[in-house]
Amino acid sequence: MALVCINPENFSPIKVLKNAVTRNILLHFIVIFLGLLVYDLGGVDMHSLLKKSALVFLFCIGPLNLLFCFQMTHRAAKYCSTGLAIIFFLDATTNYFLQLHYGLSPNTSIVWQSIFNTTSTEVWEFLASNWRDVTEAALIFVAVTGGALFVLGVLSRRVLNDPIVPRRLEKMVAIFFTMIVIALHFNPTMRDANPIAFWPIRYLEYQRDIAYFKEMQAAMKIAITSQNVGLLKSEAGLQRTVVLVIGESSNRDNWSLYGYPRKTTPKIDAIRNDIVVFRDVVSAAAYTQDALKMLLTPATLESPERWQTDPNVVMLAKSVGYKVFWLSNQTHTNRGDTFVSIITENADVKTFTNSGYRSASPQDDVLLPHVSAALNDTAPLKFIVVHLWGQHQMYSNRYPSNAGVFDSSDDAVAQSMRSSGRSRSIIKKRNEYDNAIHYGDQVLASLIGLVAKESKEVPTALLYVSDHGQEVGHNRDFAGHSIKEESGYTVPALLWVNAIYSPFAVNKTKLEKRPYQTDKMDTTLLRLLRISSENDQPQYDLLGKDFAPFSRVINGYPYQSGQSVEPA
Repeated sequence: MALVCINPENFSPIKVLKNAVTRNILLHFIVIFLGLLVYDLGGVDMHSLLKKSALVFLFCIGPLNLLFCFQMTHRAAKYCSTGLAIIFFLDATTNYFLQLHYGLSPNTSIVWQSIFNTTSTEVWEFLASNWRDVTEAALIFVAVTGGALFVLGVLSRRVLNDPIVPRRLEKMVAIFFTMIVIALHFNPTMRDANPIAFWPIRYLEYQRDIAYFKEMQAAMKIAITSQNVGLLKSEAGLQRTVVLVIGESSNRDNWSLYGYPRKTTPKIDAIRNDIVVFRDVVSAAAYTQDALKMLLTPATLESPERWQTDPNVVMLAKSVGYKVFWLSNQTHTNRGDTFVSIITENADVKTFTNSGYRSASPQDDVLLPHVSAALNDTAPLKFIVVHLWGQHQMYSNRYPSNAGVFDSSDDAVAQSMRSSGRSRSIIKKRNEYDNAIHYGDQVLASLIGLVAKESKEVPTALLYVSDHGQEVGHNRDFAGHSIKEESGYTVPALLWVNAIYSPFAVNKTKLEKRPYQTDKMDTTLLRLLRISSENDQPQYDLLGKDFAPFSRVINGYPYQSGQSVEPA
């Protein structure tokens, strides 16, 4: 650069500013830095801003400077700097949106797993449910990017019209800083600050993890035989049916079963005396993939990697003779590249009623005939997993159009939300969410009734638990996933057993009060299935006499019921 010249007179600031290369580089950096600074004021942290700005500066005095020095034209560098600005501003917009609404950064597994796992239906419903927030972010992106490019264009025409006569030293400096840019990308921290590298690398890492897990699944099938896995001796030769119903995005605070003012679960309320209602269960994660990894496998918050190395509940059930059914109304793409899809590959019978296209997204009652068929299967041991679409956004699509029982409600719930400063759009979403809970109550009651009807002569248990909760105006003017608030984790959980099921070792009242977290739920499932192994941990069995309360953690913080997740 002109700042580094052998001739002493070139150290003059006037000489430097007269050099078109230097001014162009500094101008591009200043404009892009100011644009990123706007996003910093909106929620992107200063540490991230400094790393990204350092990269932008090095790009400008390195690769962009090369274009100036060797092509003798502004055009190529202008195109590249425009692209650079758009990419970095788009990345900053993504950071801004995720931090503001979800408290997340892109460099978390939750974010990129959600992006790589999503279907067209989920994309459309996300945009439809969050169109105000998405529009706000888009307008900020357009305003900042457009403003930066406009200033860049105006100043380029008015200020940068001197002919470019790059000198040898400037070319050497440009080559040197280009090498620096390349070298910095061997540092993971700086590499992650570059959105051009960040997203492709995350995708490759995700695909690598999936491939590794598939390999481990094959190895685990062989390893199970050496782990002393089997049915409890008292259960050998008997029949048994266990039904696991996995809800979606259901917050127990919106169930009248748990004291919510609106009558959202009348059918389950009516059979309250016939079920065990666990009153203090929280999920291990606020997103489906991570939550189910820990619900269905030995992985826990303390040992999150065990889902890759230890057999999951489905594999263990098959190994002792259960016929496994996986019946799902979740969107399914047949790609086989998600944790859940890999787990389902182990099932004997797999049924997916939701194709993943917006025009064909049925309600959960579509699963009832498939559950009936599974219950009537002649296999003596049956493990039936029913994965509901539940209360997944967008809420209004989770129930029939004529089932909006809380539409336009002006009751105590709506009045409380208004007094707390909730917007009309969030109150409307709460009404739709409660409609979805109300419809889900009908589906769950129908499932319990169906299981009760078809299993009078076989010991049968049905366990329902939601994967995670949902924030719908409970703590802030927002609707959706939340890792920050308790509402993202408080889930309903209940158990129904028929008359010939073995009695519990603990009375019902004590069972219902037990504090629990779903990363230990695989232990409870194995007890329901009457499966034993050398890795048994009876202290985590929600139903067992040896249960011991354990520390629960949410979003990295110790959890206490009734308190916000993050300390003030």
